[in-house]
Amino acid sequence: MPAVLKQPSDFPFKEALPSGGAKEAPDSFRGYLNEGGLYAERVGAHLPGFPDNSWPNGSPTTGLKKAGINFYRTSFNLNLPDGFGIPIRLSITPSEISSRFRAQIYLNGWQFGKYVNDIGPQTLFVLPEGLLRRKGTNTLALSLWSLDQEGASIAGLQLVADGSFETSLHFKDVDAPDFAAQRSGRPPALSVEPM
Repeated sequence: MPAVLKQPSDFPFKEALPSGGAKEAPDSFRGYLNEGGLYAERVGAHLPGFPDNSWPNGSPTTGLKKAGINFYRTSFNLNLPDGFGIPIRLSITPSEISSRFRAQIYLNGWQFGKYVNDIGPQTLFVLPEGLLRRKGTNTLALSLWSLDQEGASIAGLQLVADGSFETSLHFKDVDAPDFAAQRSGRPPALSVEPM
């Protein structure tokens, strides 16, 4: 006999939403589904302009030495020519480790990909036009979550261009708020040593 879920009439909907509900989410432009419960997301570390100058240097290729989550940020500049479509992907080179881990990928504040080393085969992630700034600075962030005590790392990350195609399309960047526009709605960030 199949199970039937009955909808209670007095279900407190707002209490079920994260951080007090979608209306109170600090990033109302991208929406509350763009962010989860990671500390780095709560403080806005995935957004362009987040002040990371006090962070220690680290790399997902070094990764974590034990179970836990590290968050990494970098930026890169592009100056792609007008009149050409140049698809760009982020390529993850899987490591040979057997421990289980997850990675979430953010481009200019938008979460657009997840890598799960022991479940899915996806290692290529298209950087979506509009979210990718064709002329200017882009912020790439990545959370690396080791589920096992052995820790986790990624063997490599690189940007790959998939050719250059002449086009009459006019590409337009999505104008989304950066960290400065959302600072007042986020808790202050604490410096945390990498795991």
